Amino acid sequence: MLFKNVFRTLQKQYIQLILLGVIIVLSSFMYTVMEYAIGGVMELTENYFEEANQEDFAISMLDIILEEDVNYIISDCPIVAALPPANWPFTISGIKNIDSTCYYDILARRTELIEDTYTGINLEVRESKDVYFSNDGESFRIRFLKDMDDINTSFFVAGSAPDTPSEVAVAETFAKMNDLSIGDIFTVKDKDYTISGFVLFPDYNLPMFGSDFILDNKTQTVGLLSDQEFESFEENVTFEIAGVFTGTMNEDLFEENVIDDYNNQDELDFISNIVLTINNTRSGAIYAELSGGRAYGILMSLLVASIGLMIVGIMVSRVLHSQRGPIGILKSMGYSNNQITKPYIIFIGILALPTIFLGYYIGLIAATPFKDIFMSFYLLPHVPIEQSITTFFVAVIVPF
Repeated sequence: MLFKNVFRTLQKQYIQLILLGVIIVLSSFMYTVMEYAIGGVMELTENYFEEANQEDFAISMLDIILEEDVNYIISDCPIVAALPPANWPFTISGIKNIDSTCYYDILARRTELIEDTYTGINLEVRESKDVYFSNDGESFRIRFLKDMDDINTSFFVAGSAPDTPSEVAVAETFAKMNDLSIGDIFTVKDKDYTISGFVLFPDYNLPMFGSDFILDNKTQTVGLLSDQEFESFEENVTFEIAGVFTGTMNEDLFEENVIDDYNNQDELDFISNIVLTINNTRSGAIYAELSGGRAYGILMSLLVASIGLMIVGIMVSRVLHSQRGPIGILKSMGYSNNQITKPYIIFIGILALPTIFLGYYIGLIAATPFKDIFMSFYLLPHVPIEQSITTFFVAVIVPF
């Protein structure tokens, strides 16, 4: 009799029960979709950064010949020094077209000056060339990066590095958006290249070149060529220094000892900026994005669940208030508070469990499209979405 009475009472609250079910679905959905989508990227990305030895900081340099460079060229670069002063280039990159050995010696001299000034760091130069071209009426921009030896090494999602001058590697996201696969022909500046693989670089997790915040993985991307082919492009070479910590150096010490001090060092006047990777949008923004996305999913799930809990409390309070008479009769008949409460808990539990499962299932299905949206901006490795016992437990058992 008690269960029948509670059932009839709750039937009258069907609108509130439907709204409660929707909220429970949303709570489970939000956590599930964020956890699976972020998890499909986060674990592999952490391994990728470690394997590719992602830079801890980046140093931007002035691409102009300073007084110290002039003195060095006069004494150690006879090919350039032999030219009439009017024919001297104004930039370090311009020297490469005249004497590549002198160009690399100047860059090596700069890195050695930094390493001699500050201990606990290891440095390597990153070279790149921006190539603009058009195919089938659409404009493209590829930043070809020259592979490094120890820091920010290339990582291949599929395929392999270019072995010949007729091969190129591009980002997988760029390839998908342009219907390209490994083995396809892609034309760059009227020259046909065979796509040898899909490449990633840990210092370019966003296809952001320069100060313009333009993210378009369909028309701009990073790429890799053989060293010989990289040098054959006439575009101006750009460079900066990538660095990693060694020994006891860490972010706090580096900020205190290097970032706050380099402007005081006259011999380092060629440095224009030093930025930690964690503060570098094109490479370090992903850390905040991943951790923030996961935290946001948990927070929103808890918030929606809390709203659902409040609705349950209000609904049950109103039901009990309207049933004061019948409850008084039940108590006079010897029913305890626990006995009277039990049917309400059972019926609400019967409603809650299927909706939690439904929210989890919808979240599982939506996780892959959500991850694909995420990957349309970021250049990162990822794995197919697979169910996790831990995620299932947190998304279903804990809320229930």
